[in-house]
Amino acid sequence: MREFIGAILLVPTMATFVWLTIFGNAALYVEMFGGGGIAEAVKADVAVALFQLLEHYPMSSLTIGLAVCVVITFFVTSSDSASLVVDIITAGGDQNPPKVQRVFWATMEGVIAAVRWRAVACWLCRRR
Repeated sequence: MREFIGAILLVPTMATFVWLTIFGNAALYVEMFGGGGIAEAVKADVAVALFQLLEHYPMSSLTIGLAVCVVITFFVTSSDSASLVVDIITAGGDQNPPKVQRVFWATMEGVIAAVRWRAVACWLCRRR
């Protein structure tokens, strides 16, 4: 039980704490003592915060590319896990449901995500 609590609860919490501490302090340092500009960029569009921060450091093209790869990996693995869970549930608990069914659920998740993304983009365009 201790291993479960450590692996499932404490490790991700500590990793998140470290991540937010390092990047949050770096952004504050750049904003207070460096060139700044992060706060204004975030006010305009919060999605650019990480990229604005990384532009203040050496090898920004490389680190921004790496950040994009990490974000894509996060979304792909999350979607894959969600598709597997939905697939197992709809298969009545069968741990090895047909691959076609999993592809169907993954495709449906992608379509729903694309429609929601487009709807939010249209909504944001009308607000400006």
